[in-house]
Amino acid sequence: MNLKSFIYQAILDSLNSLIAIIDEKGNIIATNKTWQKKAVKNGLIGRIDCIGYNYFKLCEKTEGEDKEVALKIAEGIRKVIKGELSIFREVYSFLDDTGKVNYYIINVVPVENVNPRIFVISHEDITSFNSEEMSLTMSQAEIEKERTSHLNLNLKNLHYLISYFKIAVFPLLELLKKENLNHPALKILELIKEKFENLAELSKQNFSNPFLNLTTKEAQIAILVKEGFSSKEIAQILNLSKDSIDFYRKRIRKKLGLKGNKISLKKFFHSWEG
Repeated sequence: MNLKSFIYQAILDSLNSLIAIIDEKGNIIATNKTWQKKAVKNGLIGRIDCIGYNYFKLCEKTEGEDKEVALKIAEGIRKVIKGELSIFREVYSFLDDTGKVNYYIINVVPVENVNPRIFVISHEDITSFNSEEMSLTMSQAEIEKERTSHLNLNLKNLHYLISYFKIAVFPLLELLKKENLNHPALKILELIKEKFENLAELSKQNFSNPFLNLTTKEAQIAILVKEGFSSKEIAQILNLSKDSIDFYRKRIRKKLGLKGNKISLKKFFHSWEG
């Protein structure tokens, strides 16, 4: 990371708001430390910086009472990208795990004089706006420790755990059901089975995501390659040399098992996306 990029990231990380930067298609290309801490707290499986994820798809996957708000936010972002709005701002609320109502304000603005166009999305917690503000700042060491702990969650091990339940536990559940044993524990086991099946699907989706094993910089470059930008254009966008971009591209290919394969990175990412 050069000095200019380091300064930009340091500015983002110094902000208490949850910050994400997206491209014209809604792909997340950068986030700040506050965003990443929130991702860890919410138990996100995969990249806690969310680089490589599509913001619109994340909104569409929102479930329950928050889905309506998420879709409204997605529509506001699209209007800013299309130029129909110069800024999108919306106050929204949701219940946390303790049942407490939290209030946030989202702001979406385009970054001026940048080509290709990018957009900044910020979520600011205004719950305690009129009350005494409590400091929840974690030290850098604590952030790194929590991030490392989260990233060390091995999706393969998760897959094996799910497989074990499918092989050893679920057949037993079916046997108990056949025996017509009317026991309250059966309902609990049914619920556990349902949750594990959902987790299995989530694990499968994340495990197949080619962005998971990439570093932040590699993921940023991969997104731009996927969108059709040349190494020279990517170098200008990320303030790096073309040689650095070419080096990263070779490393990305190696990590994805494409070394010696004639398929282009752009074609690979599009084929994965389906």
